[in-house]
Amino acid sequence: MITRMEIEGIPPFKQKAVLQTDKKVNLIYGLNGTGKSTVSNLLYDMNKDGYTPKIKIEYDNNTDNQNSYEIIVYNKKFVRDNFYESNVINGIFSLSKDNALAQKNIENAEIKIKELDEKRKQKNDEKKELEDKIQIQITDTQNKIWEIKTKFSGSSSPFDFCLTGLKGEKAALFKHITSIQNVDGAPKRRIEEIENEIKELNSENAHKIQLINGIDINLNHIEADPIFQKTIIGNEKSSISQFIKEMGNSDWVKKGMQYICTEQENEIQKCPFCQQETIRNEFLQELKRCFDGAYKEDICKLNELLTQYQTEYNKMVEEPAFDKLMLLQSLKLNYKSAFSNLKSILEKNIELIKKKIENPSLSIEMNKSSEYIISLSKIIEESNLKIAEFNKRIEKKEETLLKLKDEFWNIMRSQYDAVLTSHNKLMNEFGKTKNAIGNEIEELDRKIISHQKTIVENREKTVNVDQAIKNINDALVDMGIVDFKIIKHSDSLYKLSREGQESDVFESLSEGEKLIISLLYFIERCKGNIRKDNSNRKKVIVIDDPISSLSHIYIYNVGRLLLREFTDSNPSNSYVKRYNQVFILTHSLYFFHEMAMRKHKSQDKANNQKLFRIVKDQQSSRIEEMKLSEIQNDYQAYWMIVKDPSSHPALIANCMRNIIEYFFGFIEKEDLNTIFNDEKFQSPNFQAFYRYINRESHSDGTNIFDLKEFNYDDFKNAFKLVFVTAGYEKHYNNMME
Repeated sequence: MITRMEIEGIPPFKQKAVLQTDKKVNLIYGLNGTGKSTVSNLLYDMNKDGYTPKIKIEYDNNTDNQNSYEIIVYNKKFVRDNFYESNVINGIFSLSKDNALAQKNIENAEIKIKELDEKRKQKNDEKKELEDKIQIQITDTQNKIWEIKTKFSGSSSPFDFCLTGLKGEKAALFKHITSIQNVDGAPKRRIEEIENEIKELNSENAHKIQLINGIDINLNHIEADPIFQKTIIGNEKSSISQFIKEMGNSDWVKKGMQYICTEQENEIQKCPFCQQETIRNEFLQELKRCFDGAYKEDICKLNELLTQYQTEYNKMVEEPAFDKLMLLQSLKLNYKSAFSNLKSILEKNIELIKKKIENPSLSIEMNKSSEYIISLSKIIEESNLKIAEFNKRIEKKEETLLKLKDEFWNIMRSQYDAVLTSHNKLMNEFGKTKNAIGNEIEELDRKIISHQKTIVENREKTVNVDQAIKNINDALVDMGIVDFKIIKHSDSLYKLSREGQESDVFESLSEGEKLIISLLYFIERCKGNIRKDNSNRKKVIVIDDPISSLSHIYIYNVGRLLLREFTDSNPSNSYVKRYNQVFILTHSLYFFHEMAMRKHKSQDKANNQKLFRIVKDQQSSRIEEMKLSEIQNDYQAYWMIVKDPSSHPALIANCMRNIIEYFFGFIEKEDLNTIFNDEKFQSPNFQAFYRYINRESHSDGTNIFDLKEFNYDDFKNAFKLVFVTAGYEKHYNNMME
């Protein structure tokens, strides 16, 4: 069932117009020019091959589409295509009642198709639900991957060039990262290293970098000198050297000598330790003798070694490149740590040498600086390798940036591997489930096609063109039309026949007769099929203004005919059950009321109908739902327009005609011809009114209203005269108050 129609951008529906329904029977009312024919033409054209629909249609089953339905439209195009442009009419293949077995087979097949179609609907619902889950999963994963764009794109990001062409759509970024093969193991470098290199390459001062000088110090020979292990004491030939040695206080004595004046002779001096005058010249000479010669040489050597060591130490200057170059940031901490450790060791050794000089008798163990020098040298070598590589990249900058871009994406692929692995696992599971559902749907489709073939095969045994011919001709007789009929032209074609006339029979018919024959043909067309091998599809019937060219004699009969053939008001009509939905459009208010009321009062207890009206204003036409009680309100609205002389002349005249049609055609069932034959209407003042109101057709495209003929007072007087002549002056006066 069609649940929603949507039209927009097609005159007169310049703005979006929506018809929403959940009923089988839908009655649509609208004045001429509001857009009824536009709706029916759009639906009619949907049956053309290669036609792109300009009307959006939704169905109650999400899996249904145009291929599930046969939309059969009766309108001017239908009449033109089937009667005006061909001397022959397509035959309608109907089922005969003679072959009961074939009919039974068809009915059983239709039941099976219905059951299978319901199962297919359930499976399609499952498929749709699964597809929704798949889409949610894809969207969630794409949103996670989109973090790369939000984090690494932008003019301030050095990685922005890596996302060229991938910043517009999440799907594109997702597709790109899934195309990258994940490498086992962690990436060799961190994203920060790549960032630093890109910054270096893209900086305004990007140029080749000088290599870092190595550690040019040699301290092994100093640190290994045996003098540091030697116990340096005074000359053993001195008379007091043995005593000093035994006492183990050589360094103490040597320090005390600085407080004795060694140049004074023959004078007794105070001892720097006990402050007694005990130091005689002989004793002083022995002390001097004790610390002369080899002792002095050793002390001199220690001072020389200290000077050499300090000179090498002073060569230790921290390399500023590790602070300036982003390229070396990953080695900066290691370098500073190694440099600090080496410097600390050297400073400790300097202190040890100084200590040795102050206490020559001490034996000291110098720290080995070689391993610290080697460690620092390795870092410098590694840095120089980086610098060398960078210099090569500077020479081939574009090629280098492309490699860094690949490296960036490899890092991203590794970082999001868990997300993508989980996604792929779920998608594989969804895919298996979807394939299983798809296979079930295909199997159901095969079974449906098999039953459809059964219907076609059995219809071959029951097709009966003659039955459709008989139905049309019987209906013509029932309506009192006996001077023409429809006859069989071939196995699959009809033609119209009038006694004494062989060709162009349709052209010779009156407008009313043309409408009746085309409508009867349409009814049979809806019952059967144009092709005998046509499979059963859900039928939606659309009938546009079926009484526009009819005199009032036929309108009542046509209304009853449509109710009987297309609605549930006739429970004995088995064809009605095959019609999934019916739409009837009309400009006639009383016909609209007739259809709505009779359908409402029929045996259709569910009252399965919905009423709409198409309203046009200066901007656009729109479709509104209406209630049964509102029909009379429209009748009163016509009177309101007629009473207002400032209304547009064409609108006043049209409302007068609608009032007369409604009142005399529906309420009073009176023939207007007898009223207009009254001599009062022969007055010249009333001729324009008479021609406009009493036209047989006013919706055939030639209803031209000359505004110069309109005179409000003349039309108003003639309008009143219609009611007075018919004996309804009181009704007129009541409505004009």
